[in-house]
Amino acid sequence: TEPLALEIVDEFLPENSGVWRMTPNGGRIALERGTAPDAVCSAAVLASLLFGGQEARAALALGELRPASEGAAKALLRAFPKRSSLFFDRY
Repeated sequence: TEPLALEIVDEFLPENSGVWRMTPNGGRIALERGTAPDAVCSAAVLASLLFGGQEARAALALGELRPASEGAAKALLRAFPKRSSLFFDRY
């Protein structure tokens, strides 16, 4: 996938708020401060996307993930594909 800039809103830890550019790099993601976000979301929504708690398609439909353009929406769907949750649903 291509680099993607997200504006993160973190009410719990405001120092985390801002635009972060995520660049895939050999199976990892490099993070750096960025400008001109491709989308806006809360830190909670980002965590949910990363750990499989919510699908990007659902976050987009609910307005929790707000893309800057249709192209950005498609990039978000590629960046956060449907995946199994990393948390146990049952004990």
